[in-house]
This record gives sequence, structure tokens and C-alpha cells, in this order.
Amino acid sequence: MAELKQVEDALSQAQQEESQLPETIKLLEQERNAHGRRALQLKKKLKLIEGSADEDIKEIEAANQIHLRAISAIQALLSM
Repeated sequence: MAELKQVEDALSQAQQEESQLPETIKLLEQERNAHGRRALQLKKKLKLIEGSADEDIKEIEAANQIHLRAISAIQALLSM
């Protein structure tokens, strides 16, 4: 009898959870749609960055060369 009671309780709980699924699904769909709208708004605010990655690399390399020349000059002065 105790097992039957446990099974009935589990079945009752499962039925209660199942009855809540449509509302939960509706809430999740609303949340998903809100996130989608927000993502679209953010995407519209994005601005293109002018220039290319190749140009950026060239500028970084030029800055590195200046850095290396400065280090060489400091080392030369310290070794005098």
C-alpha cells in the first residue's frame, strides 16, 4: 500500500508539473523574443571600423620597430 501511495504521489506531481509546461513555454518564448529584439537593437548600433586588419598589423609593426630602436639606443647609452 505504501508503494501505491508513493506512485500516486509521484504521478500527481508529474501531472501538476506537466500542467505548468504550457505557461512555462510561453514565458520562455517571450524571454527569447525579448533577447532577440535586444540583440537586433545592439546589432543596428554597431558601426564599421574603418581600415583593415592588414593596416592595423602594419601600424603595430611600425610601433614595435620604434620600441626596439628606443631599447637599442638606451642599451647603447648604458654601455658607454
